[in-house]
Amino acid sequence: MKRGHGVSCPTKLVVCLLIILTLFVAILPVYVAGQEEARIEGRVVDEDAEELDDVKVEVYSSKGALVTSEYTDSDGDFSVYLQVNNTYTLYFSKSGYAKASKSIYLGDEDIDLEDIVLLKALRLSSPVLSRVASPGDKLMLSFTVSNIGEELEEVEFSVSKPEGWSTRILDQTGEVTKVYLLSGASLNLQLETTVPLTSTGSNSLSLTADGKTETTLKFTITVEPSNAPIISCQFPGKSTTPGDTVRFQVRLKNPFGVEMRFRVAVDSIPLNWTAFVKSSGGEVVTEVTLDSSEFVDLIVEATPPVTASIGEYGIVVKTESSDGNVTTFLPLNITLTEAGEEEIQIAATFLEVTVDAGEVVRFPITIINSGETDRPLLLSVVEYPTGWKVAFKSEDIEVSGLYLTAGESENLVVEVTPPSTANIGSYAVPVQVESEDGAIRIRLELKATIIGSYALSLEPSTLLTSATVGDSTTFTARITNAGQTPVTGLRLNVGAPQGWDTSINPAQIESLKPRESFTFTIVVETPDDTVAGDYLLTLKGLSDQVESDEVQIRVTATAPTSWGLIGIGIAAVMVVALIVVFKKFRRR
Repeated sequence: MKRGHGVSCPTKLVVCLLIILTLFVAILPVYVAGQEEARIEGRVVDEDAEELDDVKVEVYSSKGALVTSEYTDSDGDFSVYLQVNNTYTLYFSKSGYAKASKSIYLGDEDIDLEDIVLLKALRLSSPVLSRVASPGDKLMLSFTVSNIGEELEEVEFSVSKPEGWSTRILDQTGEVTKVYLLSGASLNLQLETTVPLTSTGSNSLSLTADGKTETTLKFTITVEPSNAPIISCQFPGKSTTPGDTVRFQVRLKNPFGVEMRFRVAVDSIPLNWTAFVKSSGGEVVTEVTLDSSEFVDLIVEATPPVTASIGEYGIVVKTESSDGNVTTFLPLNITLTEAGEEEIQIAATFLEVTVDAGEVVRFPITIINSGETDRPLLLSVVEYPTGWKVAFKSEDIEVSGLYLTAGESENLVVEVTPPSTANIGSYAVPVQVESEDGAIRIRLELKATIIGSYALSLEPSTLLTSATVGDSTTFTARITNAGQTPVTGLRLNVGAPQGWDTSINPAQIESLKPRESFTFTIVVETPDDTVAGDYLLTLKGLSDQVESDEVQIRVTATAPTSWGLIGIGIAAVMVVALIVVFKKFRRR
């Protein structure tokens, strides 16, 4: 038999070894690769610790190359496998949020980053979050809205407030409902709110800015009852005789932060008496409208019948807001006494004169003692409008009493000076001569009619402005002659923080007619060492006759951009270097 050709044993052994080696080499990279990878995991949340889904997680190598990227799941979790023994930077981004990053070194063990916090791009902040106010106050709450993200934000505002409260958002020019904020931009605004008259206790206002995300700022307003009286009287008790009219000067003031309309009347009048509330000009008044903190002086006249019995009586002045939410009462006391003998008389050359506001007027009077007894007499002004000056004078000497011999008389002058802001109208100035024991009391009513008055109103172009430290800001202020008489020497006074420079153009104008206005330009320069923050300027209109109320303007001083200065310095160095090189080669 012929023997066939076969494969020797050594050859078979080599083939088997080659097959085993090939299979080992084939599986070796997978095994090694599995050993060279580790896991990085974590959870992405917002600033309120709420999980954020669909957050993009990008992983970059130490050389800046993108390695991989993925998105968080509904629970905010993410997990990536990366080569070990390398440094990586993870970037986390989601629309409406500021980007976050995390640089780590990945060894041969898995890493749990736990919670990665993404901040909302839209931010609200305020230096004051809690205020104390009175019913009717109008509050201005400053706040700043910022965009710390990398995308444009279209922001709408809304306010959650207690029932009956009114609010609006204001910038330098008017009401705001929507703004656009570029990346890195911020805007200073004000939340204006009016406290209802019926409000009390602690109240919350929630300001919401709604863009790609929503952020809320909460203000707490504690409303405390106002201690300021609405109606008052300096002399609430007086004495008179039956049939004679007694007058009380009362002041009605609006202590609230909004314009108010008050009903005013005399209540609880004794039988057969008559009583009225009158203006300083003598008109009967039933309602008064007053702006915030504005006041008016009124006269309450009460006349008992000639048959009234001697004794003490009372009347009540009732003041009530037009909506009925505020009611106050002012009791006045009247004592009726028997009429004494008129041994003392007062005679006046003029009982009524016409004068401009602020101008001094003189009433010559004569006091006569027709009795048989020498009398020490006291001189006084019973009541006169607030802000007026009244004095008894003998030549240039101011007197408050005199000793009058029986059968003699004394000539005096009652000098009356109305304030420059007095309104046009007629004003009563009752003067009184009284014996030391009070047994004799004689009154004479003088009257001054104002035909011209002085008043200035000041209105700046803005109540909120800003300037870079070391730079200046410019705005205007308009002064209006709100009186009925021309004013002279019109100028503007600006009170600024120490070290600040201000210039006003023009410095002064000669005169301004009634109802006319003039606009001044103000330039304010901030010193280089000014600390960034908010500062107040105080403006006041002045003239030779009268001055306006003060108005405050808030100036926000911001730090200069340092990179801009560095860039300018680098550019200057490069220009100098180019000039040197150019001159060197030119010589060659």
